[in-house]
Amino acid sequence: MDDGILDVIRTRLKSADLTFSFHAGDYEPDYITQFIMRMLDEVCRDELDNRMGLEVAIGEAIINAIDYGCLELSSKLKAPDLYAPDRYNELRQARINDPEYAQREVTIKISLDDSKIIIRVT
Repeated sequence: MDDGILDVIRTRLKSADLTFSFHAGDYEPDYITQFIMRMLDEVCRDELDNRMGLEVAIGEAIINAIDYGCLELSSKLKAPDLYAPDRYNELRQARINDPEYAQREVTIKISLDDSKIIIRVT
């Protein structure tokens, strides 16, 4: 995470609105999730009641935005055994490699104030 951003966050902002976007083909959901969690830890670590649950929810929202939004995949393509090779994973990889799908953007907007955090993933 950029130290300049952390310096601003460390001032214990009373409120903030942050928006960032990335291409579906360039994503690393774990990195993006960790980026968001580090920012939230800097601002409100003591107030996060269920940090692990929040981290999982953010990660799942990012993956869903990519898979079901940008890549237009259907969960119906998933095999009963999620670890078996299946059409879903094959199509997912093909679309990640296709510029038409890979260049689509996921946008994350984070708004926070003294009483709440709102995270929108589109």
